[in-house]
Amino acid sequence: MASGQHRETLLGLGADEVIDYITTNVAEAVSDIDFIFDVVGASVIEASFKLLKPEGTYVGIASNAYNLVGKYAEQYQKKGIWFIVEADTNDLTQLAHLTDEGHLKPRIEKVYPLEQARQAYERLLEGHLRGKIVLSV
Repeated sequence: MASGQHRETLLGLGADEVIDYITTNVAEAVSDIDFIFDVVGASVIEASFKLLKPEGTYVGIASNAYNLVGKYAEQYQKKGIWFIVEADTNDLTQLAHLTDEGHLKPRIEKVYPLEQARQAYERLLEGHLRGKIVLSV
């Protein structure tokens, strides 16, 4: 699920189908979902739980969903998990090797010089990014 402007990007990444949440009522388009990986959080979390199969699983990573996952998991009697990634040196080294070998291709929206860190942060706050914001030192 994404806005239509991201359709081709997502298909290129391997998505079988992209639902434009702006033009489509998602609750009418899909149901009985096995797994939802939510990066948005609070504004979509309850609707996400409603779309899950009885044995479905919701995983949320948005910080604004932290206090809501347990509430909706209990209310809808579904499995709900919230987590945040804590990177360590071994994981980052492995990711660097995968990137160097061409197995992992990070998507970069824009590279900003360090002097434009404020503009980079403001762009991040706007949301709807198609990749990562990078500061060049």
